[in-house]
Amino acid sequence: MTDRAVPSGQALTVAGSVLGLAVAVVILLVMHATRQRWGGGGS
Repeated sequence: MTDRAVPSGQALTVAGSVLGLAVAVVILLVMHATRQRWGGGGS
């Protein structure tokens, strides 16, 4: 890995927001999939 001129705090903040967004998307997808599965596939 290469050292860049980015402060650790800023890098951690960016990584944290990206991780949070990815986790939120995964949770939404899982909830949608389980809801469809438990719904019995009416549609």
